[in-house]
Amino acid sequence: MSSKLLYKISSYPTILIFIGGFIAHFLVKLLVGGVYEIIGAGDIGRSLSVERVRDNGLIVSIITTGIISPALETLTLQWLPIWLLFKIKNIPYWIPIVVSAAFFGWAHLSYSVLYMVLMVAVGYVYASLFVIYKIKKRYSFAFWPIFLLHVFNNAVGVIAINYYEL
Repeated sequence: MSSKLLYKISSYPTILIFIGGFIAHFLVKLLVGGVYEIIGAGDIGRSLSVERVRDNGLIVSIITTGIISPALETLTLQWLPIWLLFKIKNIPYWIPIVVSAAFFGWAHLSYSVLYMVLMVAVGYVYASLFVIYKIKKRYSFAFWPIFLLHVFNNAVGVIAINYYEL
């Protein structure tokens, strides 16, 4: 994403940035997931997720997968690497975005390589939002909307698995 586009987006009201990030997050998942369906890999990560919900139960899965994991991942895979990389003077915006996205994808490799690729794309959206909030001078605030997007995504996934897969 170009610096000009990041600056342009940062000029929008915070709520519009959040809504745009929410839409971008699900469009990326829909697009990449659609490609996986076309190539016959549509169940990437699903069997491992079903197994985890079955083993842990719905409430524990919502707490661990829906709240604790997003908090830890947002802190360690988005906020921390982006914050550290911005300590380097005049670093281009794309570097922290790409590094954070790569870390986010790599952290999801346990599901499958294809799922990792999907999470790199989702991580790119999350990291871009962090950088936009940094430009907007709301960097300390950035944790919360990305965390909430992640919580919503994971909690919906856990609930859907519980009701449709088990």
